[in-house]
Amino acid sequence: MGLDDIIRITAAAAGTVAYVTLFGYLGFKVGQVTASLQRKGTWTKNHNQVAVITIDGPIGAVPLNNAGNDANYLKGCIDSLVDNKTVKGIVLEVNSGGGLVYAGFEMVDLLRHVRAGTYHKKLAPMHIVGRARGVAASAAYHLLCACDYIVANATSLVGSIGAFTAIPDASELMKNYGVKVHVFKTAKFKAAGMPFVGMNDEEKQIIDQQLNECVEYFLRDVALGRRMTVDALKETYANGLCFYAEKVVSSPEKPGLVDYIGNRMTAVWVLEQLGKFTCDNVFEVYPPIRGFNRLPFRMSLTERAQRYLIDPSTQQL
Repeated sequence: MGLDDIIRITAAAAGTVAYVTLFGYLGFKVGQVTASLQRKGTWTKNHNQVAVITIDGPIGAVPLNNAGNDANYLKGCIDSLVDNKTVKGIVLEVNSGGGLVYAGFEMVDLLRHVRAGTYHKKLAPMHIVGRARGVAASAAYHLLCACDYIVANATSLVGSIGAFTAIPDASELMKNYGVKVHVFKTAKFKAAGMPFVGMNDEEKQIIDQQLNECVEYFLRDVALGRRMTVDALKETYANGLCFYAEKVVSSPEKPGLVDYIGNRMTAVWVLEQLGKFTCDNVFEVYPPIRGFNRLPFRMSLTERAQRYLIDPSTQQL
C-alpha cells in the first residue's frame, strides 16, 4: 500500500466521521426543537399538560448524569416552563435520602414562588404535587412539604425529620504520631471544629445550639406543609426515623406525612382535581445544558472535589 492509498483512506475516514457528526448534531437539534414545540403545544392538541421534575440523589450535590438535586438544577427546570401556557401543574418526584441544609431551603423557596405566581411574570401560579419514589428523607422530605399534596408508594420511606452534623476529631491520632498543630486565630471560636485540634466543651455546646436552631426552621416548614403544629410534629414524627408511607397517611383525625398512596398517575389525578382540568399529556422536564465546558469530564480535579464531595462538618438534613 502506497502513500497515496493511505492518504485516500484517511481522507475517506475523516469525511465519514465529519458527515456522521454533522448529521447527528443536526438530528439532535431538530429533536430538541420538536420536543420544545410539542411541550408548548405549538402543533399538537396538548393544551393541558403536566410537567414532571425529578430530584434524584443527595440534595445539594451535582451528579454526573442529567438528573439533578440542587437549586440551579431545579431553577433550570422551572425556567423551561416559563411562557408555556399549556402546562397546568407540576409533579415533583423525589428519590433522595437528604442532603445539605442550605440547598434544601433554596429549593423550597423556588417551589413556593412557583405556587404563589411570583417566580416569573410569564409563569402563572401553579399547583405542585410532590411524589416520593423510593426514599424521601430529611431535606428531600422538606421539598415535598413545599408542595400542595404528597403522593407516595406504599413502601416508600418518608420522614427522617431532624438534622445532624459530624465533626471528626483526629487530635489524639496526631498526638500519637508526635504531630503538633498550631492554630493562630483572631477570634475565640474562629477555629472551632478543626479536626486536628479537637473541641472543648464550650465549643461543643455552641455547635449543638446552632444545630438545634437550624432544625427549628426545618420543623416549622414541615409543620406548615403538613398542616399541624410544631409541637404535634415533635410528639409524633420528628424523631429522625423514616416511616413506610402507608403507615403515615393523613386522615381527618390525624395529619400524617403523606396524603395519598399511589404512583405518578395518582399525582397527575390530584393535580387535575386541584386545577379542574383534564390532562392530555405528561412530560419530564430537564434544564438545558449550557455549554460544553459545564460537562463533568471537562472539570478540573479541584472543581470536581468542590462540587461532588460533601464537607463532613457541614450541617445536613
